[in-house]
Amino acid sequence: LKERNRNYSSWRKEHKAFVTLGIVMGAFLLCWVPFFTWYLTVAICGDEQCPCPRIVVSILFWIGYFNSTLNPVIYVMTNRDFKDAFSDILRKTFCWFRSRVEHSQKEWSGINTHSNVEYV
Repeated sequence: LKERNRNYSSWRKEHKAFVTLGIVMGAFLLCWVPFFTWYLTVAICGDEQCPCPRIVVSILFWIGYFNSTLNPVIYVMTNRDFKDAFSDILRKTFCWFRSRVEHSQKEWSGINTHSNVEYV
């Protein structure tokens, strides 16, 4: 019975990893296929015979680059450990930043209350 549970647990982990990998690969293809389709078309056909506005080329590049922002989102949505670690990093970063801001505000308020400067 323990062996069966261990096998099932192992299978679930592998299945989850497979699904995550499928989503990552799908996002990669969705983001980069338009650019490489244009690129191959221009390579085969030539720039003069297959003109494409510069804005379209820029958009295709940026869609491809957008894939890099999708990967952390995908991992956060599909992997509990990654989500916990990512949340911990963000929490520590923002707590550090907030404590720095609060500290500097206290310094400024201390300077303002103890100042002997008179305004005319």
